[in-house]
Amino acid sequence: MRAEIVEGLRWLWHKPLIRYMAFLTGGLNLVNAAVPLVVIVLAKQMGASDVEIGLIFSIGGIGGIVGSLIGGQIQKRFSFGQVIIVCDLDRGSVVSTLRRGPAILSARGDLRFDLHDGADL
Repeated sequence: MRAEIVEGLRWLWHKPLIRYMAFLTGGLNLVNAAVPLVVIVLAKQMGASDVEIGLIFSIGGIGGIVGSLIGGQIQKRFSFGQVIIVCDLDRGSVVSTLRRGPAILSARGDLRFDLHDGADL
């Protein structure tokens, strides 16, 4: 099995685009594994109830379903590399938005924004 791992890494090393995407995506997956916990902590600090936090994750789930429905059309129109780069940029913008203060849908239905500079994170 060790020989197969070495062979796979050797192959990957000679494919610059795939190597870049593999390391970028792997690194982002490692870092972004904590994003749900950050969302929960920030939402709690802003006074969100458990129901509101559940709503935040439900909206994220709906986004995943919509993404799966339009994924085929995106795949036909754009290259794999373009899609990976845009998805990673989008992920970065989401994390940046969380740092600035997420919008939370309150029980009254209005949006509250915490516009502090995020220095206390």
